[in-house]
Amino acid sequence: MVNILSAQQSAQEQEQISIPVDYYRILGVPIQATPEQIEQAHRDRSLQMPRAEYSQEATEGRQQLVTKVYQLLSNPQERQNYDAQFQQFPPSATGVNSKARIPELRISVTELVGALVILQELGEYELVLKLGQSYQELGLGPVARQDLLLSQALANLGLGREQWHQGKYEKAAFFLLQGEQLLSLENIAVNIQDEIRLDLAKLRPYRILELLSLNLSQVKLRQQGLDLLQTMLEQRQGIEGKGDDRSGLNIDDFLRFIQQIQTYMTVAEQQELFEKEARRPSSVGTYLAFYALLARGFAEKKPELIFHSKTFLKRLLKHQDIYLEQAVCNLLLGQTDVALQALERSQETQTLDFIKEQSENAPDLLPGLCLYSERWLQLEVFPHFRDLLKCSASLKAYFDNQDVQNYLDNLPTEKELTSSDTVDKSVIIQATDVLSAREQLFNASSLHNLNPQIIEPKTSANLSMSEATRAPEANREFLLSKLVLNMSKANAYWWKVILAIAIALGFLTIISTLGKRQLNPKSELLLTLDQPLVTIPSLVVESTPPSTTPSLLNSKRAREVIEKWLEAKSRAYGTDHEIEVLSEILTGSLLQEKQKVAETVKNEGSYREYDHNLELKSIALNRNDPQRASIVAQVQETANYYQNGRLLSEQSYSSNLRINYGLKLVEGEWLIDSIKVIE
Repeated sequence: MVNILSAQQSAQEQEQISIPVDYYRILGVPIQATPEQIEQAHRDRSLQMPRAEYSQEATEGRQQLVTKVYQLLSNPQERQNYDAQFQQFPPSATGVNSKARIPELRISVTELVGALVILQELGEYELVLKLGQSYQELGLGPVARQDLLLSQALANLGLGREQWHQGKYEKAAFFLLQGEQLLSLENIAVNIQDEIRLDLAKLRPYRILELLSLNLSQVKLRQQGLDLLQTMLEQRQGIEGKGDDRSGLNIDDFLRFIQQIQTYMTVAEQQELFEKEARRPSSVGTYLAFYALLARGFAEKKPELIFHSKTFLKRLLKHQDIYLEQAVCNLLLGQTDVALQALERSQETQTLDFIKEQSENAPDLLPGLCLYSERWLQLEVFPHFRDLLKCSASLKAYFDNQDVQNYLDNLPTEKELTSSDTVDKSVIIQATDVLSAREQLFNASSLHNLNPQIIEPKTSANLSMSEATRAPEANREFLLSKLVLNMSKANAYWWKVILAIAIALGFLTIISTLGKRQLNPKSELLLTLDQPLVTIPSLVVESTPPSTTPSLLNSKRAREVIEKWLEAKSRAYGTDHEIEVLSEILTGSLLQEKQKVAETVKNEGSYREYDHNLELKSIALNRNDPQRASIVAQVQETANYYQNGRLLSEQSYSSNLRINYGLKLVEGEWLIDSIKVIE
C-alpha cells in the first residue's frame, strides 16, 4: 500500500501543469526591474502572508513558488533566456503585455495549491476557478482539497466585488453565492462564509433596485426583487424596526431607500407590501398603504379600496393635519358634507385659499375641492406609482362609471357608520380578496420628492361632478398657476407628514437634516457608485471583513487623491523641479523619500516626463483607525528620462502596475503615506 501511494505521489509530481502567468507579475515588479528591486520584491512577498484560513502546506507551497521565481530572475543567464520569450511577440497597441505574450509557469500537481494562492492574490480570479474546477478530481488529500475550495471561494468573492463595482449587482450576487456555497457545503472557513454573507447583505439594496427597475414584463425577476425586499423588512422587523439586516442602513437611510424604490413599484405591489407593514404596526407602512389604496381605488374605479383606505386615515389624524386627504377621500366616496367638514379643520392655508377662490360664487367649497382633488391625484399621488404615471385623474370619468355608482349607492352614510359598532363587510369589501378587518391599524408617514410634469387645465366638463360650478376662465388660469406652485411643494409636504408622525412615535433622529431637503430628485437617488448608500467592499481580500468607507473618501475623492499625486510627481521630477508640491499630497517618511529623489534628479541636471492612465480598483477604510485608508489602483505609467536634455532610452520605461496607496487623514485632507506595488 505504501508503494502504491508513493507511486501515485510520484506520478503527480511528474505531471506538469501550465499556468499563463509571468514571473515578474508574481513578484510584482516590471520587466525592467533591477536586481535590487527583484531582491526587495522577493523580501516583500516573503513577508506577506496569505489568508489565515489556508493550511500550512498551502502557505509553504506559495513561498516555494515565490522563491523559485526569485531564483530564476536572480540568475542573469536564466533571466536573459526567460526575457527572450517576451520578444517572440510584438508589443500590443497599448504597450501592455497581452495574455498571448505571457510565458507559462510550469508546475507539478503538488504545487497547484500554492500556485492557486498566488493567482488569487494577483486577482486572477477566472484562472483560479478554471484551474480549480479542472483539477478538483485529481485525488488530492483532504487538506489540499480544502485549500483548493478556499481559493475558489475567494476567487468568487473577488469576482463578486468586481461586478459590484461595475454596477452589475445580480452578477455580483451570483459569484458571492457561489463562493458561500462552496464553503458551506464542506463547512469550512466559517469566517469567510460570514464575510461573504455580509457582502450579500450590503449588496441587497442594490439588487432590489436593479430588479425592480426591470421592465414589467420581467415578472419572475421583479418578483425576486420584491422577495428580497420582503426578506430585508423581516430582518429589520419593519420599516422602522430595530432589527439588523446587516445592510448598514439605519432607520433614516432605510426610509430614503423606500422612497427611492417606490417609483419602480406598481400601485398593486405597493398596496400589498405596505398593508403587510401596517399590520406590524408601522407608521410609515400605514401612511403609504393609505396612498396606495386611494390611488388604486381611483385609477381602477374601485371605491371599495378607497373606503378601506379610511381605516388607515383615521389614526393618521391623531399625529398630523391631513384633513385635506380626508376631504378628498370622502369626496371620492360621494360623502360631500363630510368632505367639506374636513376642509374646515385643515390648517393648510395656501391650499384652502385656492379652494375658496376656485369656489367663488358657489354656495360651498365643493367646486374648488373637486379641482384640487383632480390636481392632487394627478400631480402628487400618481407619480409615486410606476403604472399610474400616464393615468388621467378625471372625477367625471370616475363618477360616471356604473360600478362606482352602484357601490356608492349601497355605501352606508357616515352617520350610519358612526352610530353602529359593526358594518356589513359585504358592503365595505367587494370585488377584492386582499382586504381584511385586521388591517385597521394606525400611524403613518410619507416619502418621495418628484418634480411632476405640469398638466394643462382641462375643460370644466372634466373637472368635477355635475353640480360643481366654475369660476370665470381667466380667473381659473391664475388660480391654477397658484395651485401648480403649491403642488411643487407637495412632496415636501409628504416629508413633513412623515417627520411629524415619526417624531411623535419616536422613530427619527435627523429631523433637521430631512426637514431641509430640497425638491431635487437627483439629490435623493442614493444607490450610486460615486457615493454609495452602503460601502462597496475592497477588491483586495484581506484577513478582516470589509471595512466601511467614509463619505469623505468616495470614489470621486479617491481618484482626485491619486491624480494629485501623479501630477505632483510629474511636476517635482519635471523640467521645473517643483519639489514643494510633494508636501501637498505626501506625508511622513514617504514625503522625505520622494523629496530626496527629486533633489537628486535636480542636482544631476536631469528630469523626467510622465504619462499616466489611472483605473481605480478599490477603496477601504482601516476599521481600527478611521484616520487611515487604502486605495488600490491600476496605473499605466510611461516615463521618459532625460539627462542634460538627452533622452536616456535605457532608463525610460512603460509599465502597467496595480498599486496600493496608504492614506492618512491630516487636518481633514487625505494624504498618501505609503506606496506599494502589489503586482
